Amino acid sequence: MRTFQPVIRFGLLLALLGSTVACGDSGTPSTSTSPAAPSTGSVPTPAPPSAGSTGSAKAVEIEGLITSINADTLVVNGTTINVPADAVVRHGNQRLAFTDLKVGQRVEVDGTPSGSIVIASVVKLKDDSRDDDDDDNEAEVEGAVGALAGSCPSLTFAVNTTTVSTDAATRFKDGTCSQVTNGVRVEVKGVRQSNGSINATRVELDEDND
Repeated sequence: MRTFQPVIRFGLLLALLGSTVACGDSGTPSTSTSPAAPSTGSVPTPAPPSAGSTGSAKAVEIEGLITSINADTLVVNGTTINVPADAVVRHGNQRLAFTDLKVGQRVEVDGTPSGSIVIASVVKLKDDSRDDDDDDNEAEVEGAVGALAGSCPSLTFAVNTTTVSTDAATRFKDGTCSQVTNGVRVEVKGVRQSNGSINATRVELDEDND
């Protein structure tokens, strides 16, 4: 019996080792988790520009007779026109006030539509009786004043051989009515009358007068 004891013990040892190997840690290795993919959400799309109008209103031109005047507005060809304080009112090269405009006068208006009205930038008086550019009876004379008579605003005087008369509608440039005296040089523009005299619409005093 003693002869086989070492062999039996060695065999038991081997069996024990085999059992230990078989019963060892059999857990499966952890599997690595792949990094999360970046979000693929859509990028916000910018809103389209507003469809509102980006251009300014186009200028218009209206010509016709004044049929109504009220405060700072007038009516021409059925269109109501607002004339702001900074609008230019003129007759030829001569500046006028809004109060110089009268019903029945012909005007040409440049302006910009605003709703149902027009905001005027320029109002040009085209009244034929006072239009220095178009009146066939336009007359002009230049020279020294002589034979002065009357009192302002109604004067009569001679320039060269032409008789000139002024009235309340006459406008004076580079001076006043009271500065028109004998010997003063003037340039007169106006309307030729049937007797050959000139009804002055403008009297310009010579800047060289002392």
